[in-house]
Amino acid sequence: MTKAKNEIEVFDKAIDRSNNTFYLSRLGDKFGLLDENFNVIIKNSIYGKFEVLQRINETTFLIKIAERELFVDSEGNFR
Repeated sequence: MTKAKNEIEVFDKAIDRSNNTFYLSRLGDKFGLLDENFNVIIKNSIYGKFEVLQRINETTFLIKIAERELFVDSEGNFR
């Protein structure tokens, strides 16, 4: 059986510095983030697996990707 191309894969649990729980998701070759209720909080638009360091506010996160710490918003845009 093959998976549908638009099926989101949840593959890793992440806990940030404030003990918030998230789940990394993947859709094709793009990664995103879900909250503990599996609601999308960062769209699957980031090319590369990343680590969640801190939730800054409702729409901004500090992540680590490719050995760099970057801010990203809920649309997957780097700040």
